[in-house]
Amino acid sequence: MESEPKHPRPIQLLLSNRGEALATPPAPEHYPHDYLWDSYFSAIVFARFGYSREAVTELFNVFNNQRPDGFIPNMQFAANGRRWDMERFSFNSWENSSEYTQPPLGAVSVAETYTALKKDALAEANLLLDEIYPSLKDSYQYFIDQRQNSPTDPLIGIIHPHETGRDSDPIFDFAKTLRWPRNGEATNRWIDRYNTVADYAGAMAINLVNKASRWDLAKSREHFWVNDIMLNCIYVDNLYEMATLARDAGQFKDMGDFYMQAQRVEQQLLSRMWFSETQDVKGAFYALGPDGPIKEVSIGNLFPLILPNLKESQLESTLNLMDSSFNTPFPLPSVATDSPNYDPHYQEKGRLWRGPTWINTNWYLTVRGLKRQASKPSLNQHRPDLVYRCLAWSDQITAASQSLVERGYYEFYDPITGQGQRVKDFSWSTLADTM
Repeated sequence: MESEPKHPRPIQLLLSNRGEALATPPAPEHYPHDYLWDSYFSAIVFARFGYSREAVTELFNVFNNQRPDGFIPNMQFAANGRRWDMERFSFNSWENSSEYTQPPLGAVSVAETYTALKKDALAEANLLLDEIYPSLKDSYQYFIDQRQNSPTDPLIGIIHPHETGRDSDPIFDFAKTLRWPRNGEATNRWIDRYNTVADYAGAMAINLVNKASRWDLAKSREHFWVNDIMLNCIYVDNLYEMATLARDAGQFKDMGDFYMQAQRVEQQLLSRMWFSETQDVKGAFYALGPDGPIKEVSIGNLFPLILPNLKESQLESTLNLMDSSFNTPFPLPSVATDSPNYDPHYQEKGRLWRGPTWINTNWYLTVRGLKRQASKPSLNQHRPDLVYRCLAWSDQITAASQSLVERGYYEFYDPITGQGQRVKDFSWSTLADTM
């Protein structure tokens, strides 16, 4: 008797991490809960390898956790997860889910699944879209209703750093007043050990203030409100995708509404979050905090690469920034290498997104960023040099990502040595196999 064919390596990992559950946790022993953007990324990998029904299961599990106002929590707690956890204790509904969300990339994940399913089962694909579209629409309506700066300013804000998925990104250090200044790789190890505690305390302080007001959104906005670049860029990318999905679902009014909203947010982002003559290049994008632009550069500052209407001058400046501050042996580091907060070797143990390379941002910036910029007809006609640079960076990131996962699917990697760090068998690192 012939043995059953084996699943591809990335699918083996996802199915192993999922077990008997309906969703794929990042890494069951360390991260047993259902995490929002992790599930979206897992669905994308399933879809790209032709496991469309597994992707569908992943998506429906996500929307089973949706609240009546469209909000989807970033964590749905597993029964066997850590019960006594300071972060978990700070939530209103801490028995079940968190009180913050994560980057809204549901439309991209649904579109990937819908496209893959159409190849084999058109009727099932149409049924998926019909069933999931109302919940998907509600998830974006939540951001329009609850997270815009104002009715006339459609940029969306976060009420906690963890909502970006980049928990301890140095962009949010302004809110963690107990931290001590760093000096890049020359930082004294005792300072990093102290900052590990101070950073966690700062993040939990935001939680406890919110808990005191029972996570009332209006009060949360008064305490912490940031327009994050990556979050807004992913939001724009997905609003454009929602317009396409609305068309396919026969919701033509929604199609126009989502397309117009995408344009509104994109234009606001390209104008208000862009600052000329900074960083020794022609300009740079910065997050907007309570006192204006946050002059810190991390991986999030590169995400305008995924915007369809990025200007040539802005593209050129962003590529210059990548050349000067992100060009490591295993790119892309999560913090600019010339930042004093750059921690490539993960010395601040337990504090994430302070220097190492992550596969999910590599995937997004390559597949939905650099490759799409390089395919623009106008750019090919007027600036072939920028096309070449986009493709060169895309090839470099793709090759590095795929060589990293050959060492194992780690949570993140040292951008200089390529060493896998923290948790092994991490679900979304399988994205490298789809690049």
